[in-house]
Amino acid sequence: MDDDKLKDDFHDWWTDAARAVGLSPSDYDVLQGTFFKVLSAMPETEREAFFENRPHIICTPDYGFALCIWVAPWPRDDLIPVSVIFLRHDVIKHKSFIDTVAHEIAHIVRGDHKASGGPEPGVSYEHEKGADDLSESWGFKRCYGKTKLAKLKSHPRA
Repeated sequence: MDDDKLKDDFHDWWTDAARAVGLSPSDYDVLQGTFFKVLSAMPETEREAFFENRPHIICTPDYGFALCIWVAPWPRDDLIPVSVIFLRHDVIKHKSFIDTVAHEIAHIVRGDHKASGGPEPGVSYEHEKGADDLSESWGFKRCYGKTKLAKLKSHPRA
């Protein structure tokens, strides 16, 4: 994928994905730039998988995760998936923000967000390790250390 195509694909996705995220203009710019940096570092096939999901970005004061919400269009037909990445407002200020974004993008690329049913059932060891492995392959740092992963493995519903 050439740079112009990446910029066009990113702009088309971003215009729909990140409306009214409730951030200051400078934080919004950081958010947008960080997503672009991560997507630029990814192999083309994985980047295309991300764009196919067209996840929405929602910033909240409370939590962060990726999930898929199934909605019924009107008139009622088959359910359609809507992929969402939730990010806490405060993570934008963390030095590891780019690694967090890469990790959440990896969940989308892997399809974890569709299988997990969201954060309520608990965090899955396989999903978190897999997202870390994938984002690390793109050149980013892991979000879960060995101790945290070991806790997830021994207490999968935690």
